[in-house]
Amino acid sequence: MSITFLRLALFALVAAVALPAQSQGWPSRPVRWVVGYPAGGGTDIIVRLLAEEMGKSLGQPVIVDNKPGANTMIAAEQVARAQPDGYTILVADNGTLVNNAALYKKLSYDPVADFAPVTMIGRFQFVLLANPATGIRTFADMKRLVVVDPSKFNYASGGVGSPFHIGMELLKQEQGLSINHVPYKGMAPAVQALLSGDVQLMIADIATALPYIKAGKLAALATATPKRTMQLPEVPTLAELGVPSFPGWQALVVPARTPDDVKAKLEAALKAAVASPAAVRLFQEKGVEAVLSTPAELRSYQQAEIGRWHKFIHDRGISLD
Repeated sequence: MSITFLRLALFALVAAVALPAQSQGWPSRPVRWVVGYPAGGGTDIIVRLLAEEMGKSLGQPVIVDNKPGANTMIAAEQVARAQPDGYTILVADNGTLVNNAALYKKLSYDPVADFAPVTMIGRFQFVLLANPATGIRTFADMKRLVVVDPSKFNYASGGVGSPFHIGMELLKQEQGLSINHVPYKGMAPAVQALLSGDVQLMIADIATALPYIKAGKLAALATATPKRTMQLPEVPTLAELGVPSFPGWQALVVPARTPDDVKAKLEAALKAAVASPAAVRLFQEKGVEAVLSTPAELRSYQQAEIGRWHKFIHDRGISLD
């Protein structure tokens, strides 16, 4: 046996022993939680509260680092290329982990191979809205009026490829409707377009829409949720009306090859944070349903969503290239 072989074998043994030893003391410094959305938005507000709560469990601060842009790809690429040591983590949504790979011909990261799942965080609850000036007050009203004269109806979204756009395209397909899509640069201008009557319909998250619904400025036709929501118990679900639900969801992931014990600590800390009274109140306020999982359950769900949505996106010709 050569000296070189012995040296290589000894190096491999030391490396194998050293990695768990290093992770046993984790975390020994602050953890960076990367968010692919601007500061002050719904996701950012939720992550900041969860980060504060997680810091209490981990004994180190969890620092939120906003890296918005390119449909969360900037944030995802940074975390995918980070050291797999548990000090860089990512809040990833169904765009990051599922839709982007179908929306772009070339992606700067692999949504499966580059990330290790930790746990689901929650589902954002969506609602189908109409401007009441259209005469639409119910889902049946919408179907009837759109069928009579589709040229009178447009729907807004916060951008091409957004969950709101894709959800509305699913609704159109399932109901055989023809409604023109008008994309805006973000949800705020899209909502304003609906309020002003520039467009007649849209899907939005409940937290954004609720004040306008309560004020009578917008009509809630149906929620895209598995069951009726606490905020709008009188509004039927799309599932009740024969349309599959399509909630947006978010999860915690880390770079691939992050040690298992580090992932387990992150999972426990995140789940404790979601269960905290402050988080429970905020989730209710923002219309978010807490949905936690094991890493294996999250991976299985991601794969199922890829199977569901990639074909749909391609078939509908939705692209960001």
